[in-house]
Amino acid sequence: AYRAYLRGYYKLNRPNAANLGEALAAFREAIDRDPTCARAWAGTASAYRALVITADRDPREMFPLAKAAVARALAIDPDSAEAYTAKGFIEFWYDWDWPRSEASLRHAIALNPNLAEAQIALAHLLVNIGRAQEVEPYARRAIALDPLSPIVNSLAGSFLGAAGLKEEARRQIDKTLELEPDSWV
Repeated sequence: AYRAYLRGYYKLNRPNAANLGEALAAFREAIDRDPTCARAWAGTASAYRALVITADRDPREMFPLAKAAVARALAIDPDSAEAYTAKGFIEFWYDWDWPRSEASLRHAIALNPNLAEAQIALAHLLVNIGRAQEVEPYARRAIALDPLSPIVNSLAGSFLGAAGLKEEARRQIDKTLELEPDSWV
């Protein structure tokens, strides 16, 4: 189950329609092997959410599926940082409830400060709500935690640029292209 989860997470960090389909299949395999794998349920929620942007899927279809997967993850493990991160992204992108999203993402970081996805998610929210001056520590922490993730590097580069750190932003974008030359992000 854990290996299947890791395959799903790998594909999730390289978001495009094909990879997200493979991520969902891997998370499903993890859940079939261990229905109590909260991380796989949270990964499922993240993949459904990402399909809206990367594969132009209908948010009215994907986000309810994502919410159901988050609810299942939190029922299994009420202290799942991965589930709170997925919940925070849903509150951010679908519900447009930015205070609740920030609370969920900060809770995820409190549960696991070493979860790169939670760090980059909070940076993403902060940039989008006009608080770019606050993103630097979260973007840098995400990079330090997952330096080989193309999505972390590209988003962190963008967010650091929004914070006025242009040279550092350029280095992160260049690193993304080194890691994944075909990265659409």
